[in-house]
Amino acid sequence: MRDFVVIQLDSDVFETDQVGEGLYKLNISQSSVEEKVDLIRKLLIRTIGEEFYAEKAAQILFAIAVVEVEFWLLPIYFPAKKGKGR
Repeated sequence: MRDFVVIQLDSDVFETDQVGEGLYKLNISQSSVEEKVDLIRKLLIRTIGEEFYAEKAAQILFAIAVVEVEFWLLPIYFPAKKGKGR
């Protein structure tokens, strides 16, 4: 069995004051969904290190939400428990 790391990020955070000046500020408000995902993916790769990413890319999954963060990732990870706790 292979281990994976999932990096889930809400793209809306880049359009708020939650990201301080000079800290990975992206101007993505006028970008298409595909452009937003690509810009954020590239930013994450630079942040974790391009060499490290090249070595571990098959084990790193990016989950980049563009409009809102939803719980869509949980049923994929816990398919047998779908609907529990509701």
